[in-house]
Amino acid sequence: MKNVKKCIIVLMAISILCSAFAGCGKTSNNDKFYNETDPIVVTDGANRMVSFKNPVKTVATSWGGGVDNYIYALGVGDRLVATNSKHNLDRKFFNPDDMPKVGRWALDNEALAEISPDLYLHGFMAIDYLNAANKVGVPAYGMGFNTFEDINKNLLDLGKIFGVEDQAQLVVDHCNEIMSMIDKRVSQIPENQRPTVIILGSKEGELASDIFDTVEVMTIRAGGISLTPEDVALNTETTIVGLETIFKWNPDYIFIQDAYCELTVDGIMSDSTWASMKAVQNDNVYAIPCDLDAWCKATPSCCLGSLYMSMKMYPELYVDVDFNKIVTDFYKDVYGLEITAEDIGEMK
Repeated sequence: MKNVKKCIIVLMAISILCSAFAGCGKTSNNDKFYNETDPIVVTDGANRMVSFKNPVKTVATSWGGGVDNYIYALGVGDRLVATNSKHNLDRKFFNPDDMPKVGRWALDNEALAEISPDLYLHGFMAIDYLNAANKVGVPAYGMGFNTFEDINKNLLDLGKIFGVEDQAQLVVDHCNEIMSMIDKRVSQIPENQRPTVIILGSKEGELASDIFDTVEVMTIRAGGISLTPEDVALNTETTIVGLETIFKWNPDYIFIQDAYCELTVDGIMSDSTWASMKAVQNDNVYAIPCDLDAWCKATPSCCLGSLYMSMKMYPELYVDVDFNKIVTDFYKDVYGLEITAEDIGEMK
């Protein structure tokens, strides 16, 4: 028995030492990309410190839509040297067929090492990918995606990293101006008079809640009450709760997330299965515009998604607001694009 106890103690000690060495390895991988004397120093969404001697000239991503939009908004789309993204907004800046890739979501270490950009961007939760980039000699920044404050931080940090701080501040100010307008108008609505809301994900019975996006705070800022349980919103990447659960919740408003959703407004409205729901009975089912750009992802454009949702829930608060003008001005000032309302997709 004593020998068994000794073996257990030895094994535990070895386990603790291995964990400690593993932790040290991760720290040292990141430390070689941080020097407090460098002129550019930031702390990313994963609380990892990274620094640069000069503004970044080349950047790679392996998770396009949620990351690349920041690069375009900052006016440095020409510095993108690898991405898997190929949405309509991307096509305004490059030809996806000619763009090199360093993975699709998951990082291709060898491809990243071969391209060897000045920076690799990904979501803050993907610590393994960030550390893997460090291991092949590429500094990495983990972006936060859960709040509007995260979006602002991403913009301001990347503004420093790319050496375009004035543009970063311009984008932050433009987004904040739209959100402040929403906040001011929605503040008139008592909490107990606000409608319940769900945002559907891509599959039937799936919610759009995602640890990598802002749909929950968008709903709240727009003046709605999210029916998504907190543990789902904070700990999952889209969640199938089932139609039975959604029917039980019986929301006042249903919003469809994006073009990947299998359900459509017309499909829901014409399906007798959904007929008993309050949102359907009151004609309160809407698709958040997404033809050009996904407005319910954690990008600068999600302020437009919040405004869209708020205007659908409280049209009486926005009778003086020209939504199409706000949208076209946003894309001109933030992305430098001359677009039409039709480019954005249906906004009825």
